[in-house]
Amino acid sequence: MIIKFTINKQKISSNTVYFAFEKEMKFNSPDHDKILKQIISNKEFEAGAGEVFSYPLMDGKKLERLILVGLGEKENFTQHTLGKAIGNLVKSLEKKKITQIDLDWPEGAASKYKNREQIMAMLVKYFNLANYKFIAYQSKGKEASFIKEINFINLPASDKLKKVIAEMEVIGQAINYTRDLVNHPSNKITPQYFADEAADLAKKHKNLEVKILSQTEMIKQGMGGLLGVSAGSQHKPQFIILEYLNGKKGAKPKVFVGKTITFDSGGISLKPGDNMDEMKMDMAGGGSVLGAFKAICELGLKVNVIGLIPACENMPSGKAYKPGDILLAANHKTIEVLNTDAEGRIILADALSYAQKYKPEFVIDLATLTGACLVALGTLRAGLFGNNQALINQIDKAGIEIDELVWPMPLDNEYSDLIKSKIADVRNIATTRYGGAITGAAFLKEFVNYPWSHLDIAGVAWSDGSKSWLNHGSSGFGVNLILKLLK
Repeated sequence: MIIKFTINKQKISSNTVYFAFEKEMKFNSPDHDKILKQIISNKEFEAGAGEVFSYPLMDGKKLERLILVGLGEKENFTQHTLGKAIGNLVKSLEKKKITQIDLDWPEGAASKYKNREQIMAMLVKYFNLANYKFIAYQSKGKEASFIKEINFINLPASDKLKKVIAEMEVIGQAINYTRDLVNHPSNKITPQYFADEAADLAKKHKNLEVKILSQTEMIKQGMGGLLGVSAGSQHKPQFIILEYLNGKKGAKPKVFVGKTITFDSGGISLKPGDNMDEMKMDMAGGGSVLGAFKAICELGLKVNVIGLIPACENMPSGKAYKPGDILLAANHKTIEVLNTDAEGRIILADALSYAQKYKPEFVIDLATLTGACLVALGTLRAGLFGNNQALINQIDKAGIEIDELVWPMPLDNEYSDLIKSKIADVRNIATTRYGGAITGAAFLKEFVNYPWSHLDIAGVAWSDGSKSWLNHGSSGFGVNLILKLLK
């Protein structure tokens, strides 16, 4: 649901929202000053982080609500705090079926950051994330309550702020587009569906060219990894190339690669049945790349950027690839398959090899690659690996600024020894069960010869609902991060 954001001195609703810090509850509200002081005096609201308090008033025959939202202690305030507060606020509004609010500008929060524009970007982002619900398959889903309009009061309507709102609305919609892709079931989101979505995007934007390699072309390119992993599925693999060249002519492009396994059964090395339904989300890397390109086109960014999306299913059948098979990747390295459930790295091997033809400034791949990364870092940070410290630092900094957090991980040469094969160039799983996220990255490193980083988003691409601003399902992680890096 798209929220309309406005900046207007005049109120648009009978629901006014105020943010406040603990021990510093100051409100710019002459009309409500007396009742607010009474609420604070009675300790009905103490502004704890994420606390929401709703107070009904009768203005003649009209019901008016004052809604107070806590931001906790000012010295501990972060973007994460704001996200929690907005998530709880949206849930409270939903229960009361409130669709319009006037929002008092949180000047105290703005003072913690560089400027009002940065806080505005955060507010628009978190409201869009929290307001999202995936209801496509619910017969009564249309009855769900959404926020439709938010009006910022006590704030000058500057051109800078209006620009931030417009930009973040585009980014928010792109994130939620990605969330839809990931949340849909795999009987809808097939490799062909992905290819069709990319082609449709190109039809709408003249600066974007999309190419889809056929299986015959994949064979010519030597993409034995993608062809091997997809062999067990009735759905043909798709290698999707997005070329957006709207920057300086001749400038090296930035390349983003998204792992896209539209369903991962594990193949012959079949996964356990528990939670296998969530393996529809094994295409979240490709979903983030496609969502980012949607925003790149709509914002008209002056950049040269390439997207590579290798898409297929990993299924068991009489035609499926098997443990013990040897596959030949596009860079002519051979891969010994020891577990068919370590398939994402195999299709990425072809995509990363293909990226070399662009002589890129850098390449970043996003992949729900390993459960080991989820074990190591939980659901708060993505694992960050790479061969270029400047690029790693750039990604880390960008993630902090937009609250899509990463954590730099080691990738010493010794880890590469663990994926050496006795009968091929590399094996697709390590000789040890330990450090699985690192050895997965070490495998990918074998297929790059340019500045490169790998984001293992297995822990952050899917939300269990524990973050108040993210309902259960896809988080859309990566879309905003890509855009931040490009800007």
